[in-house]
This record gives sequence, C-alpha cells and structure tokens, in this order.
Amino acid sequence: MKGLPLVLISACLCFALNSCKRSGCTDVKALNYDAKAKKEDMSCEYMAKIHLWLSYSTADSLSFSYPMRVYLRHNQIGVWNEGDRRAKEPSSCVEEKGTLLRVDRFKLENSNAVLQLFNQKGEVVYEKTLTNLKGGECRKVKI
Repeated sequence: MKGLPLVLISACLCFALNSCKRSGCTDVKALNYDAKAKKEDMSCEYMAKIHLWLSYSTADSLSFSYPMRVYLRHNQIGVWNEGDRRAKEPSSCVEEKGTLLRVDRFKLENSNAVLQLFNQKGEVVYEKTLTNLKGGECRKVKI
C-alpha cells in the first residue's frame, strides 16, 4: 500500500510525458509545417504551380477540335481555343497568352496528377500523368 502513491505518480508522469508529443506536419517544405510538432501525422499539404502550354506541333498532329476543356485531377481548370497555340515554351511561371497556370494542392510530396484534354464531344483526346510533383515547384508542361 505504501508503494501505491509512487506507482500512481509514475504512471501519471509517464502518461503526461507521452501525451505531450504534439502531432502535426513536420516537413519544413509543406504549407502547413508545424515547428512545434514532434510526431508526424501525415497531414502535410504541398502546393505546386502547373504551367501548361499547347504547342503548334501537338495541336496539329492530334487534329484537335476547339474549344478543348482542360482537366487536372478530374477538375476543369480551363479551356483552350484554336488561337491559344504557342511556338515556344513560356519563359517564366506567369500566365500569358496560350498558357494555363494553375496551383495544385496535394497531400503527398512527390505526388502524381492526371492531365486530360476533352474535345467538344466529351472524348479524351490527350492524357498525361504528371509525376513526382514537389511542393514549391513550377512545372512547365508542353502539350
């Protein structure tokens, strides 16, 4: 009986020390990084810019019919018309004529995203998987 208080105090102290380990995002590259978190809880969120541009060669070779709806992760992000084709890659990560610039949020670093183009009939005329997206990057994608 004399040892019971010591056991209770030890148990409470042990519980308190273990429960103080704050869970959260421990990846400094994530949008929701928590400097006070000591235990990773898989809640990290990342963001990358996806800069799409439609080349003359691709548009001509695939005989696209316009307008084309552009989808990323099954969400429409824009529409391309015939005049939106480009001869060369955009120089920076700023939206300009013939490009679509979108921000993509994702949960896992090195994430993948499916890009699809649909014609007026709702048929997929182009599909590409963007692999290994990293938080903070600007990914230029030629279509």
